[in-house]
Amino acid sequence: MKRWALAAKLYGAGYVVCDNTPQPGSTIGEMLESKKRPYAYLLEPDRVKEIKVDNNGKIIYFSFLERDPKTKRDFVRIFTDNGWRLHDGARLIDKGEYALGRVPVARLTSRELSPFDMFPASEFISIAMTNRSIYNKCSWLDDILRNQTFSILAYPTAKAEDLTIGTDNALAYPPDARHTPSFIAPPSECATVLASQIQMLQEEIYRMAVVVNVTGVRTQSSGVAKQWDFEQTNQLLGSFAENISVAETELAELFALWLGMQFDYTCTYQKDFSVSDVTTELANAETAKGLNFGETFNTEVLKRVITSYLPDIKKDQIRAITEEYRHQATLSRLDSTQAE
Repeated sequence: MKRWALAAKLYGAGYVVCDNTPQPGSTIGEMLESKKRPYAYLLEPDRVKEIKVDNNGKIIYFSFLERDPKTKRDFVRIFTDNGWRLHDGARLIDKGEYALGRVPVARLTSRELSPFDMFPASEFISIAMTNRSIYNKCSWLDDILRNQTFSILAYPTAKAEDLTIGTDNALAYPPDARHTPSFIAPPSECATVLASQIQMLQEEIYRMAVVVNVTGVRTQSSGVAKQWDFEQTNQLLGSFAENISVAETELAELFALWLGMQFDYTCTYQKDFSVSDVTTELANAETAKGLNFGETFNTEVLKRVITSYLPDIKKDQIRAITEEYRHQATLSRLDSTQAE
């Protein structure tokens, strides 16, 4: 899933094929005993040749290049709703059928896209082009620093043809010019302009990546302003986490279709990536508990405090702590009732 998510972010969309090995028997028991089970692999974007979808955006045709490990040749494998074919150019090599009712390919996108956009542009294309511009400008600036920054000695001489202009030599002028020998250097405005352009492009990259306050850009802003700036990043990460969860579930469903089984598969990815301050969370929790909205409300506040103060805690431990809190709350109510 990490490789799949990385491919989706880099290329806009990533495709995983869930294929199956030739089965020795017809029962699930024989399939599991032979250990020849369905498998999945990630496709590089340059290997995908053609994708067709129906009016609902469902993939009905998927072709890609498949390399033979022995001959190192590329063949074309085609998946449809009811079978597959393997071609060597126009020649059909092999074919087969399956009863999946769909193409055994799962798709993961880096953001919310149209279901008909099978080859979206990478969301990093603008950042990559800006970074290439920085690379070029750094090369120009390096050339200026190497060839023009160091001063050259200028002095009067009648044998200028014997001199080679450079930082390790001198620049000659006629002796009757009546100028004193001195060091001269080209103007630095070009290098200054390039340096300012490089800094501006660096700031633009962080702006496009929605990480203005992370690094690279030194701006004075309040804590609330930084919180609002990160909120957009948090929403992007949460949306991508939801896409990964849907794609992983779809891949598990394909695995179940190959086995001819039905099982409930659930996966949960973190949806909130905000940086929490423990002191602030505790202060807010104390204020919220003082509102006295009831035990259920206080229990939810307790869960928030636990995850903020103990980020690595397990779910069963959270459940145990909340049960202890409910038990203590019940005892406190009984004590107060008996006291009355």
